[in-house]
Amino acid sequence: MENMISWKSNWKHAALEYQIRELDVAQDISRSAILSRAIVEADSVADWKLVREKLMSLGRMDTPIVASMQAKADKVSSEMLPGIRSRILEDLKDDIERLRTPYLIQLIWVNYLAVLKKKALNVGAEKAVETHDLNAPEIVGLIVEMIIYNRESDADTINEIKNILIKWRANK
Repeated sequence: MENMISWKSNWKHAALEYQIRELDVAQDISRSAILSRAIVEADSVADWKLVREKLMSLGRMDTPIVASMQAKADKVSSEMLPGIRSRILEDLKDDIERLRTPYLIQLIWVNYLAVLKKKALNVGAEKAVETHDLNAPEIVGLIVEMIIYNRESDADTINEIKNILIKWRANK
């Protein structure tokens, strides 16, 4: 059984959908396919409070915002959704009484975006063996991660790296 889900959208949905489409390497990037893959990834979330924190740090983007969205979850993800809803309500019981569909989608999508970012940063990089050293792919991955997350708390670090690169380019 496939399940049509409709919700009133806002800038967070638009920003999340845009970023997901930028990073998702799957062939089908329709809203329904994205939702189904996001639900499957959401099934393994251990703590929805951490996901909520990622959602709270989401930055506004200049993307078109449609008034409402809808997607059809496939059979597998439709069967997973009630359990995910229950776990979210349990994890966030101190903050919310009801889990409305727009917020559910935001949580599921921000988790999926985090999964996609993690996969993108790990492509081709060798894992360091519990050392304090970083190899070249890890350095690049960390810099890209800082830029992708675009957190204000990283601005000074990014500026330091930028200045080091400017000096290096001038001296080469």
